[in-house]
Amino acid sequence: MTVPDWTILARCAVVACSASFAHWAIFKGTAKAGAAAIAPMTYVQLLVATVLGVAVFGDWPDGPTLLGSGLIVAAGLWLWRSGSRRSAGV
Repeated sequence: MTVPDWTILARCAVVACSASFAHWAIFKGTAKAGAAAIAPMTYVQLLVATVLGVAVFGDWPDGPTLLGSGLIVAAGLWLWRSGSRRSAGV
């Protein structure tokens, strides 16, 4: 086992800092707006991960993965829409 190159350590530090900030932002958003308002917005992570997986790594999801992802996104959009209707009094 050898000491990793400094670039690997730098990349790990960038990932650690950016992920910590992202988790902190989600925590603060949940504390201010409530979990029901924030949860549908976090489904965007699924879409971004899929797009980055295809664009950067050329890793296309298979049929069951796309079906499951579609169900998750559809449920999130449905919850978001029903929450906005409820707050509007419809």
